Amino acid sequence: MALLSLLMVAVTILIEPPSFPDVLVFEAPQNSLSKFRGLSPKRLLRGDYVLKNEEPHIDFRLQKQAVALLSFGQDAAESTLLERCVLSIRRRGDFHGPVVIITDAPSARYLNVFDENVIVLKNREEDMKDYFESDGSMKYRRFKTLILEYIDNIPELESVEWVYYLDIDVIMGQPLDDLMDQLNEKYHIKDSPKHSIAANGATPSSQLYFFKNSKTSGLLNFFANSGFIIMNRHTSKYCLELWQHVMDSRREDNFDEASLHVIAHLFDRGDETNCQLVSMDVE
Repeated sequence: MALLSLLMVAVTILIEPPSFPDVLVFEAPQNSLSKFRGLSPKRLLRGDYVLKNEEPHIDFRLQKQAVALLSFGQDAAESTLLERCVLSIRRRGDFHGPVVIITDAPSARYLNVFDENVIVLKNREEDMKDYFESDGSMKYRRFKTLILEYIDNIPELESVEWVYYLDIDVIMGQPLDDLMDQLNEKYHIKDSPKHSIAANGATPSSQLYFFKNSKTSGLLNFFANSGFIIMNRHTSKYCLELWQHVMDSRREDNFDEASLHVIAHLFDRGDETNCQLVSMDVE
């Protein structure tokens, strides 16, 4: 069961959902396929991990799936959360494909830490936005909306079609392929998605998949939990850009889930027709 597949560390906080005026002023992003300007993200290293003997090198060109992780801020760099997460992906998750890590940590931090199938990217400084009014974590959470753009700049991963994002405090509890088979059977994610129809009758062309919030997450009033996201390399880009656009326009929010809540509300009332956010049951 999906509920047993992930153990998520969360703090219980009472959160009120975003309020919506009668007329919500909203302007969709003009370009649904953003391109990087300037240099590509700098690859820091491809080192050795403690499990190097258990992780033979794979041919990236044959890979259809990848896992993406973010590690930002001093607390993350000084902890072992990232190493623990990767370990669970390799062992309990039984996933031995490419893992892409985007981080602001110094290159020495993860030198000779991971197996050669882990790619560590340094974030681009221009992507670090300091205009959020929260405690500072929103500028890190915003990188969730940039994951596919960073992966697009890794030539070896050109064949990857599906990207699974995990917060680094997530521990895999079952093989990732088994989890995806269960979710695909129920939600038809990979074969023939059953799209919801927007309020105006349109069929959305872009999707993102999330788990619903658990009772202990403190975010029950929000649409979904962004600690686990399923992205399609091609069709999810519009949703990610829309999420970023709404996030940037709501700089007072303390949670990136608030922007997802706004998008779901826009879809339900017909103001957004191209992006469908799918909230999956956790059991």
